[in-house]
Amino acid sequence: MRRVRRVPAGAPRSGAGVHGLVAFGVTLLLAACAAPPSATPPHVGAPYHTDGRFLRDAAGGAILLRGVNLSGSSKTAPYDPVEMDGDGLARLDAYGPVAVRYLTTWAAIEPEQGTFDDAYLARLTANMKRLAAAGNLVLLDLHQDLFGIGFHGDGAPLWACDASEYASYTPQNPWFLGYSTPEVTACFDHLFSTPALLDEMIAALDRAVRAAMKGAGDALVGVDLLNEPWPGSDSSAAFDEGPLADYYAKAAASLSDLGVAIFFEPNVLRNEDVPTNLPRRPVPDGVYAPHFYPAQVELGSYDGDTAHLDTLIGALDAEAGSLQTPLVLGEYGPPGGATNRDAYVGDVLDDLDRRFVGAFYWDWSAEGRGLLDSSGMPRPLAQIALRPHARRVAGTPVSQVFDAQTATLTVTWTFEGEGGDTEILLPDAWYPHGVAVSAGGDAWHVDGRVLHVLPSSFLRVHRVRVAPKP
Repeated sequence: MRRVRRVPAGAPRSGAGVHGLVAFGVTLLLAACAAPPSATPPHVGAPYHTDGRFLRDAAGGAILLRGVNLSGSSKTAPYDPVEMDGDGLARLDAYGPVAVRYLTTWAAIEPEQGTFDDAYLARLTANMKRLAAAGNLVLLDLHQDLFGIGFHGDGAPLWACDASEYASYTPQNPWFLGYSTPEVTACFDHLFSTPALLDEMIAALDRAVRAAMKGAGDALVGVDLLNEPWPGSDSSAAFDEGPLADYYAKAAASLSDLGVAIFFEPNVLRNEDVPTNLPRRPVPDGVYAPHFYPAQVELGSYDGDTAHLDTLIGALDAEAGSLQTPLVLGEYGPPGGATNRDAYVGDVLDDLDRRFVGAFYWDWSAEGRGLLDSSGMPRPLAQIALRPHARRVAGTPVSQVFDAQTATLTVTWTFEGEGGDTEILLPDAWYPHGVAVSAGGDAWHVDGRVLHVLPSSFLRVHRVRVAPKP
């Protein structure tokens, strides 16, 4: 049975269902880009927590994280995203503010055993400060592919596994087949069966999170504890129920004083449609963060079958329901050569809007799936992937619908008298000449590229509509 997560008991399920409950006032016009970009508004702030369906901030607002991974260039030394060099951040700013899943790696943090790279951590702090100053929200991701740098991948430093495993390894084509080799399997087995080694990885992550928080402050929403973990020689179920769940619980405990949400992923076999066996609510204030790479699209084509797309996303949504956590897609995006890329990304976001589910596009770079071209300029797909949405809802989301043809966003929610403002993001790329806002009896104002709607306590159901200024 498909689970509908966004609608509370007794509430209408669509904008049509609340027609007549919300009276739209006279449309007012305002140039959204007249004011300079705003930093993170005060209502979006730590501590972050979850209620089983939604990620919420300190004031109780439901947070929707939509944006990009930044980026594949962080996987190798010096481990900083080159897309932030020069005016790179300004190019992202045209589509922002956004949510950024920012990659870090164990090798970057602790290249030599027992020695943290203070220069890297200082750059991490500085980059977090720049992202937060532009109004972006951040998720810090402890990334790995193929265990670590010893296998021409990224993640763990060389000292985390025996050098003989690296020496005997033969690179595979495509690269991800390397997971099934004896050498990579042996290193994952060693990591998850050696408590002292896991403790070192957790200590490195803890150091990076605190450095990130020093720069980002309340804009640091969460931490992704490990990218696409491989079960090694364990079965998928045994790994999820034992070593992976144990690691997540221990790492989350290390970060429990920071007020950030804990994002956790299924093992990498979930990308092949193997269901997760993680226990219910494996960490406090946890967010289920699988990746979404459907097989047909990975093979190079999208046929426009939105019903099948809905089934696949619905399966992840149902897993989140069983885990009693919100759902956010940590990665999604079609291969560079796939057909109908634009339609695929738009259809994914339409489906996620209906569920009020967050997602991070892979990635903000010029590589493969990336949203930049070879000159570092945004591709047209960037505008599709980074579209207007409600970043924060003061209450319980009911529906969010975006019409890309008219650039019209309609957001409906219920409000019980607390929770501050609802915040709608107004990217310059979509609204270069300003916006027209209809908000019924609710007060509103635009600060930079964020529309703030203060719900009236006289109404339970609220709706705001944003369109380009005529």
